[in-house]
Amino acid sequence: MHVLFIAISLLSASQVFAQEQSCGSQAMMTMTKADGAKLGLFISFAQISGSPPWTPEAGEPPLPLSKALQLATEWAKKEYKRFDGVQVRSINVTVCGCPAPKDRWYYTVHFAPIMDTIPLLVPGYFVAVLMDGTIIGPTTVK
Repeated sequence: MHVLFIAISLLSASQVFAQEQSCGSQAMMTMTKADGAKLGLFISFAQISGSPPWTPEAGEPPLPLSKALQLATEWAKKEYKRFDGVQVRSINVTVCGCPAPKDRWYYTVHFAPIMDTIPLLVPGYFVAVLMDGTIIGPTTVK
């Protein structure tokens, strides 16, 4: 009986380790910029686990869309300083692709950088906002 308990405990620990590894090591999404650079969105197991649970059937998300847009836009203005500003192009609400937990969602906000009052419709300007307000910017993928 003790051997079975130890085997189950070891299996559970290895499953958690595998989930942690797949969360941070695999991009939730990737995108290629106009210059050919590839960007990925990496969310760690700790980050997604620390975010509050939510499902669309439960009602409004824990982080209101207006607050997520405010946080994302503040981040983008600091991150993309070489442009005159940014304009929100699209907003997605996506369930985390990690094996567990299955009830964690995040916003992805895509921007059009503005140059000389003209929004540039080019890919690669985005940020994730977790339901606890954590901002996760894109990372260059090699």
